[in-house]
Amino acid sequence: AKASAAPAASSAAVLSSSSDGHVFHQRIRSKGTSWKTILASASIPPLLPGGGVFEWEVELKSINVNKNTFAVVVGVVTSDFEPRPKVNQPVGWKSARGWALVAGSGEKLHHSRGAEYTRPFLSGERIGVRFDTKKGSLEFSRDGVSLGVAFDKIRNPVYPAVSCIQSQDIRISPIAFRLPNAPKDTTKVGGWGSFTWDRVQRGSSIMEVHGGGISTYGSAWQTVVGDRVFLENTGIYSWGIALVQLELTKNTFGAVVGVVPADFKFCDANQPIGWASLPGKAIIASGKLLRGGKCCDYGNNTPFRAGDVIGVRLDTHAKTLEFFRNKAPLGVAFSGLKLPLRAAASIVHKQHITLLSPLPLPSRSTSSSSASSSSSSSS
Repeated sequence: AKASAAPAASSAAVLSSSSDGHVFHQRIRSKGTSWKTILASASIPPLLPGGGVFEWEVELKSINVNKNTFAVVVGVVTSDFEPRPKVNQPVGWKSARGWALVAGSGEKLHHSRGAEYTRPFLSGERIGVRFDTKKGSLEFSRDGVSLGVAFDKIRNPVYPAVSCIQSQDIRISPIAFRLPNAPKDTTKVGGWGSFTWDRVQRGSSIMEVHGGGISTYGSAWQTVVGDRVFLENTGIYSWGIALVQLELTKNTFGAVVGVVPADFKFCDANQPIGWASLPGKAIIASGKLLRGGKCCDYGNNTPFRAGDVIGVRLDTHAKTLEFFRNKAPLGVAFSGLKLPLRAAASIVHKQHITLLSPLPLPSRSTSSSSASSSSSSSS
């Protein structure tokens, strides 16, 4: 079947590290009549200054084209793609905007239009994916042999993605980043799965809440840190902190969200991240920024409310940290960051927060890409 006739079922199921606990680099066994899509938790920046290549593979342990000739679709989606049940379409189709290779037919797919590219893939073969950030090009390979550039001049931040339908068995490799002309033994593998809170590096009064949240009811600050290290030049990471319950009557800070150095030495200090004893760069629930024990203005300093989501975007190439309010960009908060880093959050009194990892965030607009007058440098 040509790409113009891709079938869709009445309902969809989505595999994503944000909803089902799956990580991008793993083995996936799919079944059912609905498209299932899994995303990496970090996006790839377009036209990266200096260039660099992201590479990964999808091994087709078993591919079944009996009921749907598309079977498995491999490629990238734009950063505004949100996995949700009603998007019952593969990567590269209308509601899953992106660029892809259809394994079952060998076509390349974009804007729901298929074009000849290679012969169909068979069980046991490997689909290699190569994204060149300098050229904005997407290239595929079969068992290590290049099939040529399929798409070029991609100027959007994109998420690596794989879609499956019917009975398929695939294995996705970790995603690797390599600088231009660097030998393969210098490849850096980024943290392309979702992360959770470290079960050891946390405050003694942190309580687990059903649904993946944490809370505290004491008068002392409690801190949690992520279990994944964000390395330099490994992608753009985005996550969110849902403010399920926010009580600011006893402490106007309430919740503090941001990053800490990867070698952060945990201590049960009665301080939030970004204060004197706890290094880090963060945003406070009051809307201001916090670093080195000092608060500074950030935009219009509008306080967050219970029910809001604080979005966080860490660009390990540009070395910037940006915050969002319910997916609305607030501008670059910190620049010149020193990596590696970990995600972190501190709460006090009657607070309840939930980690959303990953959290797809809108592409940076012209207005949000320029740092506000309150943005801070790490130097």
